[in-house]
Amino acid sequence: MLEASPADSDPHGSVSLLRYRLAILARAPDAALAAIDRAPPWLVTRWEHSSVPRSLLRGQALAMKGDAAGARAALLEARPQLEALLDNPGAAVDALSYLGMVHAGLGDRQQALQAGNA
Repeated sequence: MLEASPADSDPHGSVSLLRYRLAILARAPDAALAAIDRAPPWLVTRWEHSSVPRSLLRGQALAMKGDAAGARAALLEARPQLEALLDNPGAAVDALSYLGMVHAGLGDRQQALQAGNA
């Protein structure tokens, strides 16, 4: 079914996100990166009903690939994008969740725990 969905008709990135998640589950980081290559900067999740920054997903895939420098750069890009949402009551919970992932990916264990406990 995902193959039948054209990559250029995904304005919210939901299909790209599904392709990304399948590739991550298959331990195929190059396929995951390709899945989000043309996705919008923020991808809408299907089940969580939130938006995740493409830079966070890119950082996770690059980390899986073993590209520590690339992963760090992508996660550092995601951090201010998420921090900007913390003052928005409708988006803060999701932002904190994703921010915890960013901090964990950067090796900031204490900050990751604080984001998870906020």
